[in-house]
Amino acid sequence: MPQTSDINRQILLESRPVGAPTQANFRMVETPVPTVQAGQMLLRNRWMSLDPYMRGRMSDAKSYADPVPVGGVMTCGTVSEVVSSQLEGYAAGDLVMCFASGWQDYTLSDGSMVFRLDRNMPEPSQALGVLGMPGFTGYMGLTDIGQPKVGETVVVGAATGPVGTVVGQVAKILGCQWWAWPVVQKSASTPSKNWVLMPVSTIKTRHSPRNWPQPAPRASTCTSRTLAARYSTRSCRCSTPTPACRCAA
Repeated sequence: MPQTSDINRQILLESRPVGAPTQANFRMVETPVPTVQAGQMLLRNRWMSLDPYMRGRMSDAKSYADPVPVGGVMTCGTVSEVVSSQLEGYAAGDLVMCFASGWQDYTLSDGSMVFRLDRNMPEPSQALGVLGMPGFTGYMGLTDIGQPKVGETVVVGAATGPVGTVVGQVAKILGCQWWAWPVVQKSASTPSKNWVLMPVSTIKTRHSPRNWPQPAPRASTCTSRTLAARYSTRSCRCSTPTPACRCAA
């Protein structure tokens, strides 16, 4: 069903998931499109993000961000178009990125957590990926915290998402000579469901972790997460490396 001008479809968190979320944890409702008041603007959400952090927001466990309340609209980042505005600085037709929106057709905004985009950008959805929060996270995590040098090794854990892929591409641009690109995957063909380590084919690696020379080069940098931590202890710059190393976490 396409968007309409008078109905706002919303996806609500119906209950807190135990394990993987299911359809039963969500409920769709239809509400009237909200009316703009002074100091507000109405956004039509054109693209929405679906990110791993959202699973944490479904839980009421203590975290860095508040949980989505049961019965509340699921949170997410959106690329949105201004439909109408009584907010200074914004006009109908403007394109924005909003982090105070959610899984719904329309959002009423007072400008909080809204960032203006070029309305003529060729791929606006990239503002939610490589040109947005995931891209900035990967770029700053590697260049500002990890600070790898030419020829060093970058170890990336959980490298299947938008942050990890940016780390890999930036590492190549920076001239990192040896770097591994591991991803943890459960083998469906193995009866015991063992965890296996596989290289990502989209990134050309000089060495896979299991083939690294002994000892591993000390002139290296790493991101250490989950299973990749067992390899990062062999390759980080710390004086006392541990599986909890965060050289470029």
